Amino acid sequence: MKVLKKLEGAVVDSSPIVSIFENRSSARAFRQGLKRSSALYMSAGTLMELSVIFIGQKSAEGTGPLDDLLAQFNIRIEPLDAPMVMHGRYGCVHYGKGHNPASLNMGDLFSYSLAKQMNLPLFFEGLDFPRTDIPDAMLMLGYAFDTKHSPSILQVSSP
Repeated sequence: MKVLKKLEGAVVDSSPIVSIFENRSSARAFRQGLKRSSALYMSAGTLMELSVIFIGQKSAEGTGPLDDLLAQFNIRIEPLDAPMVMHGRYGCVHYGKGHNPASLNMGDLFSYSLAKQMNLPLFFEGLDFPRTDIPDAMLMLGYAFDTKHSPSILQVSSP
């Protein structure tokens, strides 16, 4: 696979955002990767999932930092529409819990369906999405991964 210096566009799952806010070992790599994307998108369903996480962990006002981060990276929120539902249904049948080792849950399916609909790679952390047909944005940018698919140092790329 050719390593890219920059992505024209990508979809962002909830997992990189949680990684950044929890200051996990992967947070720095995700920040770098997101900065190397010209356009970033997130499903409104993923934003709802993140909002529930933030409100549950903080308070109703806890979504302010989330909104600030989305603005910092200029992540555009895309509404759920009928074609996305069809992609989500496909993802559920082929990669959902009980159907495939990827075991995508409902939150994952929002990211899956948007990436599928827009034909874009996905920023994510974990072992679920590598078992699907969605390209890995961090891998395309040349990042290395540990056994839990957390990105780390950049691989050396040739021109």
